[in-house]
Amino acid sequence: MPSQQKDNVIHGPWKKEVNQPDIDVIQVQEDLAFADDLLKNVMVQLIHTLGQNGIDVNENDFIRDCGIIIEAVKASIYRDMGFEHLLQDFAEHFVDLTIEADDTPTTAVNLEEIELFLKQIKDDDDGPEVS
Repeated sequence: MPSQQKDNVIHGPWKKEVNQPDIDVIQVQEDLAFADDLLKNVMVQLIHTLGQNGIDVNENDFIRDCGIIIEAVKASIYRDMGFEHLLQDFAEHFVDLTIEADDTPTTAVNLEEIELFLKQIKDDDDGPEVS
């Protein structure tokens, strides 16, 4: 009887099923790679131009400031491509956009609102309360 049980076994070779990535996922990855390349090119040109005009691009505060510039440019590129970025909300909250009578857009950064926001952060960052 044991030999009959072996006859019921089906031997492969079995092909492994390959999961194909979703086309949308591939497109998103390509779009994000394009956005990153565009961002790098813009930033290299900006930093180069600033350096040629006497700005110390190696100074630590400048490098820190560039972090904000990089994220702001990235947010703008992402918005145009339909992607979300946290600084988009920041811009909508802290930058006033006005459309003039001739359809010319003008912007003004609301520095007073940013100052209030930063004061709140500093006031909240006093450390944990001790009871």
